[in-house]
Amino acid sequence: MTGMTGANVLSINPNSDRSNAMKSGTRDEAEGKLHEVKGKIKEIAGKVSGNPKMETEGANEEIAGKVQKKIGEIKKVVGS
Repeated sequence: MTGMTGANVLSINPNSDRSNAMKSGTRDEAEGKLHEVKGKIKEIAGKVSGNPKMETEGANEEIAGKVQKKIGEIKKVVGS
């Protein structure tokens, strides 16, 4: 790496505006999918362990994730 100047080095600033550049719809879709998967795992864990409360929480989180994902899809179509 000899001979490299500051102009040639990629600077990564975690506080820059580009790190938060994900659009609202895309963020909602990603977070929704995360909650959907997390809820499904929690629901299965509740079934396997015989814990109906955990199973219900998982099912509810999965539904909430699907709703959030759908909201993200709508935001992308509308342009928000």
